[in-house]
Amino acid sequence: ILHGETQLGVHLFPTVSCPSRSCFSMHRPDGGVPIREDSSTVAIRGCLHPPGRANRRFDEATVRIHRDLARSAAEGLGMRTSLGRCGRVQWSRRCVSKREQTRTRAAMAYPEPVVVEPRKTHTASVVWLHGLGDSGHGWASISAQLQMPWVRYVFPTAPNRPITINQGMSMPGWFDLADLGENFVDDKQGLMESVRIVQDIVEQEVSKGIPRERIVVGGFSQGGAVALQTLRSIPVGGIVALSSWLPLVGEKPYAISENQEAPILFCHGDNDEVVHFHVGEGSAEKLQADGLKVDFKAFPGMAHEACLEEIVEIKNFLMHALPELE
Repeated sequence: ILHGETQLGVHLFPTVSCPSRSCFSMHRPDGGVPIREDSSTVAIRGCLHPPGRANRRFDEATVRIHRDLARSAAEGLGMRTSLGRCGRVQWSRRCVSKREQTRTRAAMAYPEPVVVEPRKTHTASVVWLHGLGDSGHGWASISAQLQMPWVRYVFPTAPNRPITINQGMSMPGWFDLADLGENFVDDKQGLMESVRIVQDIVEQEVSKGIPRERIVVGGFSQGGAVALQTLRSIPVGGIVALSSWLPLVGEKPYAISENQEAPILFCHGDNDEVVHFHVGEGSAEKLQADGLKVDFKAFPGMAHEACLEEIVEIKNFLMHALPELE
């Protein structure tokens, strides 16, 4: 479990007994003892056997989490529960075809966002987008850390959708991801759907009397990619992208004319093994080469997460972009 973004580690067992589905069994960490209801810590171990790929080796990991969190996490990924013949609780999700993915996308519902109301007169707004597998609740506490009581914070939650890089399992995501390597393959349709959600939220803030130049859109990882994409269509007062990348990098311009002067804070840890540091740094350089005002901050030793020093940088950025009005 990463800060702000969830990755499911799986252990590949040498069996091909379930060639048409992704199966997960819950065991104790000491191996194979059926889970009892009073268990407090468990490990999720799984075997993935998509059709035609039964012999592919996946990265090995064991995720130990509280039993209740394990149950909610598995159900959040769209898995169903059953009791195995050995007494183990099993979580399984069948493979999803491209046609099913299309139908699922069409039926997606965006949950109501988490909103933190200002304690003083509302004069600015921040829209913040979480990372893959997370929710708006996962970042809502940042509002207390920033201590800007004139700001209204909106934390939307992405809909559940099949994620290719996670073997088609359904989880909260702003768009599908097929790769996190050198060349990101972005799901343009899903990306633009999420941008429209951000646009709706921005319009709601404008309807409350907030000028566009006093609205900042930010996000972590995949959420940061959506925030950067909004530069191309939504006039805003600034962008914050954490541990993220520039989507649709081959499509220029990267910003509409109204956003040419919008400040951009781009933060990345140099020990990020999910979205590699050079990917974030390269994205910032591309934005700068396109004439945009990017402040790139590197954080030595930081992985795919947030740190206190980064929160301080975010606050400094927001205090400059959205100062308190007299």
